[in-house]
Amino acid sequence: MQELWAGGPTYMDDPAFKISMDSILLANFAQTGTCERCMDLGCGGGLISVLLAAARPDAVYDSLDIRSEAVDVCRANYRANTIRGGVACADMRDHRALGEGGNYDLVVCNPPYFLRLQALPRPRAGRGPGRQSLAGAVLRRGRLSARKRWRVLLGA
Repeated sequence: MQELWAGGPTYMDDPAFKISMDSILLANFAQTGTCERCMDLGCGGGLISVLLAAARPDAVYDSLDIRSEAVDVCRANYRANTIRGGVACADMRDHRALGEGGNYDLVVCNPPYFLRLQALPRPRAGRGPGRQSLAGAVLRRGRLSARKRWRVLLGA
């Protein structure tokens, strides 16, 4: 665990995905404001939820990732920072694994991304499938809805 800034939250890196500027920018861009319930799709180690919870600690943060290793790290980060909410290990395309689903004030997603003409990289050990249909698959099945807004960071 490392302190992200003096007096700030602590964070343990997800071994497959280190802290990156795009996660920090997305958390800042999301602006929790009056957010009461947030979902982080493809959460990795939970960095975005940790950053959002630092700004809005009274909200509930649910996170989802397909990799069990990432879920374990995310749960450790939730415990270390006393974040309210749950972390699930599931493929977001399998909507039944999400349980009841529900309404969220904010849904964030920072998936791995690739240029349109790039070949997708070969899967690496410890990483789940690259670019899934992500939030669209969940929304099409009506399992999650963002009452206020979605924030998805794609490409640079």
